[in-house]
Amino acid sequence: NSFFFSQECLYNFFISMPVEHLSMWDTSLIHMTCPEDQSPILELDFSYNALSDSIFSTVEGQETIECQALTNVEKLTLLGNNLKDLLLVSKRVQHMRSLKHLDMSLNSLFY
Repeated sequence: NSFFFSQECLYNFFISMPVEHLSMWDTSLIHMTCPEDQSPILELDFSYNALSDSIFSTVEGQETIECQALTNVEKLTLLGNNLKDLLLVSKRVQHMRSLKHLDMSLNSLFY
């Protein structure tokens, strides 16, 4: 049997889990959504995926909506993804008010 489902539904499922630590290494993720409600997540590790500069954001019409539900995140690891534009990535994390540790190593970042 084959199962077909929306990738967005899968992303929403994981980012909305009631956990404090979420790690998804080397899973070929290309995007991660923003939780609808305030998240209890303290640590996120999405190392070695294919995440781009649009991580955690959504586009409505011509406007990019930044995630405001990950304010508890203290540690964000995005090692070895497809992040490129440092300005865009900084917009993605601007509302993470508790952020103390950010690792974006092994990306091709420019500014």
